[in-house]
Amino acid sequence: LMQMNQPISSTFAMEQVPDDQQAVTNSVRHLAWNLAWMLSTQIGGWWIERAGFAPPILAAVALYLCASISFAWFFAGKGRAAPVPV
Repeated sequence: LMQMNQPISSTFAMEQVPDDQQAVTNSVRHLAWNLAWMLSTQIGGWWIERAGFAPPILAAVALYLCASISFAWFFAGKGRAAPVPV
């Protein structure tokens, strides 16, 4: 589940920017991803040290559920485009 959305979000991001800006967009996306991992490691370590493993794991479960539900809700009404007859 953790990286299940990466191919979809990456493709969506690349479709939204012009060809000449795709390299920069991809770099910024990866920078944001790596910064988030760096910060979450520090915060998670601090939290585990003070409260143990249960609260961070339960919070992660809740966040994954929220993310999965919101992702499904967002795309639920969007069907595939009908093929264009040739």
